[in-house]
Amino acid sequence: MATMNQDNLIIRLRKGDSMAFDLLYERYWKKLFSIAYRRTDDEDTAKDIVQEVFVSVWKKREKLQIETELEFFLIGAVKLQVLKYFRSETVKMKVLQYGMEKMKEAVCHMNELFPYYALESILEKEVNALPDNMKQAFLLKSDNYSIKEIAAALNIAEQTVSNNLSEAMKRIRQKIAAKYPGNYLSSLMVVLSLLHKQ
Repeated sequence: MATMNQDNLIIRLRKGDSMAFDLLYERYWKKLFSIAYRRTDDEDTAKDIVQEVFVSVWKKREKLQIETELEFFLIGAVKLQVLKYFRSETVKMKVLQYGMEKMKEAVCHMNELFPYYALESILEKEVNALPDNMKQAFLLKSDNYSIKEIAAALNIAEQTVSNNLSEAMKRIRQKIAAKYPGNYLSSLMVVLSLLHKQ
């Protein structure tokens, strides 16, 4: 059974063969986990994402239609789950909090007095005020997704992603510069460079 080809494996899955499902899991779990972990940098989250993909395959097994290699199908499903994860409000907050912590460290090193919590609130507000695709691109870029990956995830052109990221940076800089002129702006640039590094 370990050498079962893809077509037979799918046929047996459709029939509810639990041994075929176990084989599917055994073949692909490790690779799928590695992909999810590289994108989330969180072991528990990566496990949850992969588990969700396999549960979905089992639930939909009777109507399972795969037009490509099974491995590519599962990898695509994992990437979709990762995107859904990063679209959740909880994770958006974690990304912003990470950036703000980095700014707090930078400010301490520069020995500046900085209205940290006020700026955190403004940054969160300005990111949430961005148009949806622009906001999603900004948040995905902050998690080190490439322009190409963001374009594929959001189903838009790579040039559109680049334009959205540039415009997002411009809007955020303008809004915060208006409220925190002078030396404070240099600290803000530290955060934005971390969130938007190429």
